Amino acid sequence: MPTDVKGGFTCGVAALDSYFAKHAYNNHCAGISQCYVAVETPQPETVVGYYTLAAKSVDGGLLGPYVPVKSLPKYPLPVIYLGWFAVGTKFQGRGVGTRMLAEAMDMCAEAIEKIGAVGVFLEAYDEKARIFYRNLGFVDLALAGPAPYPMILPRATLQKAT
Repeated sequence: MPTDVKGGFTCGVAALDSYFAKHAYNNHCAGISQCYVAVETPQPETVVGYYTLAAKSVDGGLLGPYVPVKSLPKYPLPVIYLGWFAVGTKFQGRGVGTRMLAEAMDMCAEAIEKIGAVGVFLEAYDEKARIFYRNLGFVDLALAGPAPYPMILPRATLQKAT
């Protein structure tokens, strides 16, 4: 993650903007997560969007009907965590998010083959994000309750898509 692209990014969601400005670089350097930054080709100092990937575990009981394993253990299961995902306001609605997510899912599919995981987990921060992820194959893990909404793209679905 380049250090010179942190400032000036805004996606319209304060928490996502704040994370990128204050924590993404430090977390990346510390190995907490990997932050991938898309920049505008003619102006590499302009951030188009970013996402982070990390390892995580999720309660096996929560995943039950969505991860087709005969005897799914009840202990925490490994997932790839799409922790933060944002597209800059002036780039939204142009398919940038879909392309960024496709790149992220390619990396996740490769990682799952190498290290094992039951899928890609995320927490959609609002209903608009939830719909975006649903349209790309993620399923809700909890239908009721306030945001963030936990979602998963099961391993089998990911493998079919990549």
